[in-house]
Amino acid sequence: MLRRVRALALVGAALVCGGASGAPQRVVVWGEHATCPSAEQLIRALAPLLPSATFSRAADVDAHASIELTDEAAPSSAYSIGVDGFERRFTDVRHDCSERARVAAVFAALALAPPSIVVSPPSHAVVSPSSRAVVSPPSRAVVSPPPRPRLEWRRFASTIELVAQGSGALRRAGADQLASGGGAVRVTVGARGLSAVLGIGASSPITIDLGIGSTTVLRFPIDLGLRGAYRRGRFEGLVDIGLALVPMRLAGDAIPNAQVGARVDIGLRTAVGLRIWLEDRVALLAALEANVFPRPYAIAVEPVGDLGETPVAWLSGQVGLAVRLR
Repeated sequence: MLRRVRALALVGAALVCGGASGAPQRVVVWGEHATCPSAEQLIRALAPLLPSATFSRAADVDAHASIELTDEAAPSSAYSIGVDGFERRFTDVRHDCSERARVAAVFAALALAPPSIVVSPPSHAVVSPSSRAVVSPPSRAVVSPPPRPRLEWRRFASTIELVAQGSGALRRAGADQLASGGGAVRVTVGARGLSAVLGIGASSPITIDLGIGSTTVLRFPIDLGLRGAYRRGRFEGLVDIGLALVPMRLAGDAIPNAQVGARVDIGLRTAVGLRIWLEDRVALLAALEANVFPRPYAIAVEPVGDLGETPVAWLSGQVGLAVRLR
């Protein structure tokens, strides 16, 4: 880190002393959605390197140059800067916005006003006629602009989550409470803090007492919805909302002539969670989830009639691992 700071200081000194005089007089800085670093942070870091230039956040038809700043969506740790056709993508896992602004400012200043480093010729020496030799002056070293990087399209961030969960069912007043365990696989695809989420899971069987017997219910929860995410350093908060589709298999126990039935419960799913990123691609995950089914299925036994119903809501606690795919 200390070597990097010294290198940035030397490049900044070279820009101020040598190349700033050739900098554009008016520069427009674009960064409407950039937050780390923001356009204001970039301007503050760039002003000492290009003291003769003026900076603007609005469109300016008389501007001599433009800078575009973007930072990629969580959980990505990359950000990029484009300067009049030159674009460079950087990675910063620590999300240090000030350091990002300094790195981006040096790149922009090099692209806008490349400094020239001139080596002064040595002092003349007295040479006798018998040993006179022709000494050519030293060549002039010029620092060329950085190579033009390959342009990249903004990529979507995608993750896969493997979770274990424990669930408790809420039934209508007077009914017994049910508990179940299980697991799920969930995939998210999106950008800029908003993702589509798809989950598929399986739960251990539950037994519903009907008085004259019981029913065993096997559930396979499926969820589809949207996820909002906000990351700060290694911590990332999550909020999910969407549909819950739960195929069920019901089988009667100790009931004469019981038949196996299949149903699909449809409801609303919401969840809140926290991811702690251990490194750029791997994170620990904890979440609380609620599933509500406004129209539970009645469980009937002929010729007695309705003796029970499926749960109207499930509350779940989940822990697991998240892996960023790209």
